[in-house]
Amino acid sequence: MSDALAVSITEVVAFTCQTGDIAALHQRGPSAKEGIQAHQTVQKKRGKNYQSEVAIEAHWQVGEQTLLLRGRIDGVLFKSADDHASCELEEIKSMYGKLEDQAESSRALHLAQLKFYAWMWMSKYQLSEISAQLTHYDINARKEYNQSFQFELETLKEFVDEKLNQYWQWYSRVLEHRKQLQKNCQSLTFPFSEFRTGQREMSVTIYHHIREQKNCMIEAPTGIGKTVSALFPSFKAVGESLVEQVIFLTAKTSGRLAAFDGIQLIRQQGIKAKALVLQAKEKACFCSKDKAFIVEGQCCFQQGFYDRLPEALVDCFQADNLNEEALSAIAKQYQLCPFELSLKLVEWVDLVIADYNYVFDPVSGLNNLTGDKSKKVFLIDEAHNLIDRSKDMYSAELSQASVESLAETKSVSVSLRQTAAKIARLLDGIDDESSVEQLSEEDEALLVALCRQHVSQIAHAATKKPLTDEVVKWLKLLVRYLVIDELAGEHHQYFVEQNVSGLLEQKTLRRRCLNASEYIAQHLANHSHAMFSGTLGPDRFFRQSLGIDDETARVNLPSPFSTQQSCVLIARHIDTRYRQRPFSVGAIVDCILEVKQAKLGKYLVCFPSYVFMQQVYELFVEKHGDKDLWLQERDANDQSKAEFIRSLSEAEQGIGFVIMGGSYTEGIDFKGDALHGVLIVGTGLPQIEPIRDAIKMDFEQQGFNGFDMAYRFPGLQRVLQTAGRVIRTEEDRGLILLLDQRFMSADYRRYFPSQWQPQLFSEAMQLRQHLEHFWQQN
Repeated sequence: MSDALAVSITEVVAFTCQTGDIAALHQRGPSAKEGIQAHQTVQKKRGKNYQSEVAIEAHWQVGEQTLLLRGRIDGVLFKSADDHASCELEEIKSMYGKLEDQAESSRALHLAQLKFYAWMWMSKYQLSEISAQLTHYDINARKEYNQSFQFELETLKEFVDEKLNQYWQWYSRVLEHRKQLQKNCQSLTFPFSEFRTGQREMSVTIYHHIREQKNCMIEAPTGIGKTVSALFPSFKAVGESLVEQVIFLTAKTSGRLAAFDGIQLIRQQGIKAKALVLQAKEKACFCSKDKAFIVEGQCCFQQGFYDRLPEALVDCFQADNLNEEALSAIAKQYQLCPFELSLKLVEWVDLVIADYNYVFDPVSGLNNLTGDKSKKVFLIDEAHNLIDRSKDMYSAELSQASVESLAETKSVSVSLRQTAAKIARLLDGIDDESSVEQLSEEDEALLVALCRQHVSQIAHAATKKPLTDEVVKWLKLLVRYLVIDELAGEHHQYFVEQNVSGLLEQKTLRRRCLNASEYIAQHLANHSHAMFSGTLGPDRFFRQSLGIDDETARVNLPSPFSTQQSCVLIARHIDTRYRQRPFSVGAIVDCILEVKQAKLGKYLVCFPSYVFMQQVYELFVEKHGDKDLWLQERDANDQSKAEFIRSLSEAEQGIGFVIMGGSYTEGIDFKGDALHGVLIVGTGLPQIEPIRDAIKMDFEQQGFNGFDMAYRFPGLQRVLQTAGRVIRTEEDRGLILLLDQRFMSADYRRYFPSQWQPQLFSEAMQLRQHLEHFWQQN
């Protein structure tokens, strides 16, 4: 007989006991803290013979394999002390709203869990029957909904056997795959004949830290091949049974594509790793692209979802590449929502490629990605992007305009409109100051109570008729606000934004996170992780912003590129500080012209703002025409961005005017003749505004230079990332023009890459001479 394999009851039930539709309204339930408080509230009512949180185990045999089933019963009410026969089991579930508003699929899960516990209890104490109660607790109304059951052992044994056989049929397939993958990965070698400079050191560093169950941060020059250098050691660790699942997190589509391409290289050695690419819901769902699929408020691909899911999972597991194209094909075959299908695959695949939010976001994050069920390693690509993204994830806002519009909507119930009006009045009465450290305790408590009430009312309304897009959008704001309120700590602050429309003034209340480092650290606490980027300096800035402790090793990899490959020039006569910008436009236009005339090629001119970019663009067109120019659109979609980059890359020559720090200047490979240089206008400093100033003050209270941490260093990241687009291979040659006299300061130059040897110029003629010399040499 093999060793017993531990399995949680929650996992078995979730996999085998959901049937029917996905709930039309995805409503996030109470937080973990609220759930614990609700359980304790119920448990305290039960009396002295009631025992809370009772651990239970049972063995189940299938062939030569024994499953060790584990769970925790919320409560056992003994009718007499320690009499296991005359007692009642209780399963408690907390919720917002009435029991009738809970999805049938969720209620079926709750009952199934109670049945498993009843079977385990009867098996352990050799009983033929047992009493049990399923209790749903409405947090808002503080009301219990109790359902009593009398279970018999034989009946439940049939139920349990059926579900466990179904689970084992699936799980044994997963285990066999993992066993074979582990064997194959033992012979894995680097997928290229030789390492580039820095790749071996990066791979060794990550493998070493996985083996030691430690963490690392790696600053590796742009263009060395960081993605494959991170995936390779991670799958070597799979071969050594150190890792069971690799989570590759990135901020941009280009990063996801690079990771997907990287696993294809590893597969060439017979490594049948199953890779899942998670897409945003609005990009993945069929109904997002065609509203005809939505019937009476529900997408037809969500109807009967759980009934068709088992067969679809089997088909998915026969594939290795589970990207958007593959998932869409299988989802269409089984008439399932592709986004929801992808979520059901997360815990079973070997590699998950996803955006940061699937791990770190407190609302949309997936618990089975960060749970400690399996040994995982997190590879966090372009980690510099996580700083601002994480602060956004842990922030929330409520708009007076949105809730007032809802309060005036006749198609919703009177009670829903009345609550909306109360929220609107409360928001309208908030102090007009742009920053208020705290609301009054009374206002804060009232706002949270109203938000909870509104969530319950909307959930109830959704059971009567489909919700409008406006109501769904407002519900999402409410849910996020409640989640952030539960999590908010010393690094959160309120801000009030005044919005004026004609004679009407309306407010937006923001609960803004100034530093999300503690939340990032919490999510990564149970697993090894490697953060890497072309720019992870200064060290103190990243450690304080990303929750990186002093025990996390830092490795700075040398650049494989020589100083002769790039021409770095600083304009000492250009000042792009806000008040000086009008006087710098002409000089910037002259620099662009000199670059264009020195060598016909393709260049990006990168700006701190749309207004400034438009001013320079218009003057350039006025003086030199608009031939071979591309201008970034203010609200460009993914298709427009791709077309912009494709057009510039394929053109023989041209100049692209873009915003620094966006998708045009990060995460893109312009190799060979695709890009000959960048002109960086300004130091990339974020705009001065109340929230950024609050971040500055927050760092100063921790003993740091607030201006550096809130303004200078984030700006520097944008500059270095933008400059990193130019030299991507040992064959590339290109220009990096820094058009601001502040770059001459040691405050910036000390953080320049070691291979840079910047030279100064103060007029067009000097620039021309530098350019002519560089291009003659190259």
